[in-house]
Amino acid sequence: MGIFYSENWLADLAKLATAISSGAVASYAFIRWWLPRRRQDKNIKRAFRGLAALSGSLSSMDDVVYQKHIADRAIVLAAHNHGGLPHPGRPFFVSAIHACARTKEMTDIIKTYRDMPVDAAYTEMIIDVFTNGFVLLDIETMKPGMLKKLYELEKIGQSLIIKLGFCDNALVYMSYAKLQSSGGFRPNEITLLKLMAAETARKML
Repeated sequence: MGIFYSENWLADLAKLATAISSGAVASYAFIRWWLPRRRQDKNIKRAFRGLAALSGSLSSMDDVVYQKHIADRAIVLAAHNHGGLPHPGRPFFVSAIHACARTKEMTDIIKTYRDMPVDAAYTEMIIDVFTNGFVLLDIETMKPGMLKKLYELEKIGQSLIIKLGFCDNALVYMSYAKLQSSGGFRPNEITLLKLMAAETARKML
């Protein structure tokens, strides 16, 4: 006959169902094993991309301070509310994320830049940076306040603060500074630092 027929068709059907069920169980087990590893591989790749971006950003800062000697220190800072947005009645902080400096005194002071509550003058500076893209501050003409006191401790004469962007509800910006003994930034140096900050923003954010 043209059609295969088994008298024990119920047994054959049971065997087929068992085979299909076994295959489904095996496939499910494989998927359960494979999915976490696939996510892990993606996380590893993402981590390496982030690490490469971080390395590039840190190298750029080192280049400014140690190789080109354009600035005496460079800091990436974040103004934040521990994950929240700025709001009256809640404290607002600034923290150093990455930094490099030419003197031990500056390095030691920068280490204290953790969750520092900002004052009115500092808040105005942040608004200016994110409104205009950057500000150039001179110690002689700065308003009294937290930032001026910090600059006096660091012996900073001039700083160039540049907007980097917004990440995890934090305002992120770069601060390049020169010691009082180094004089101020020249126009070509300001232009170069803006370009380097833009590249840092592209890598980091």
